[in-house]
Amino acid sequence: GIYNYLSTLIVSSSFFADNRASVHGGGISNDGTLTLSTSTLSRNNAMRGGGIFSDRTAVVSNSTFADNSATSGGGLFGWSAPITVTNSIFSGNSAAEGGGIYNIHFSDNGASLNGGSMTDGGALAMRVSTLSRNSARHGEAILAPIMTAVSESVFYDNSADSGGAILNHGFLTVSNSTFSGNRAIGFQGSGGGILNDGEANIAGSVFSGNKAME
Repeated sequence: GIYNYLSTLIVSSSFFADNRASVHGGGISNDGTLTLSTSTLSRNNAMRGGGIFSDRTAVVSNSTFADNSATSGGGLFGWSAPITVTNSIFSGNSAAEGGGIYNIHFSDNGASLNGGSMTDGGALAMRVSTLSRNSARHGEAILAPIMTAVSESVFYDNSADSGGAILNHGFLTVSNSTFSGNRAIGFQGSGGGILNDGEANIAGSVFSGNKAME
């Protein structure tokens, strides 16, 4: 794929397929400023971020992440950096954690997995996007340990042990979105649509046909 080191990378109308990385970003590893538009990342693999790994600013629009895989963040892994996703599709991605997207903030004191030491520097903003048929043990479509805002988006047919579509450990805002047919399939799995273990504000959204074991 591409490694962007302390530089500005603009990618448009491009296709990344069957790339592999031992650690970060099968398709793209971003350590600079990334703008990605009208592109497709498919069947890429890495330990973190099968499609994209980013530990600095990334803006994604009008793009598709399909059938990527990773240990964490099958489609996209964001590390202590602002991530913006607009009008994009995450479908068929898989990971142990965060099948579609895993966004985490690390402070000087270590990983902030349960809401502590949160800053805007690690926030995820997603709008007008679709996440479908992603799978993970934890946080199927999105694993959200920090600040996450979702609007005008659709989550359907995602599955995880708990939190079929979103597993929230931080501050989550959802507006005008639809959650349909998502499943928490683990033993005593909870939250077919959303498992909230932090603070969540949900408005103007529809939950339909989601299933949980508990």
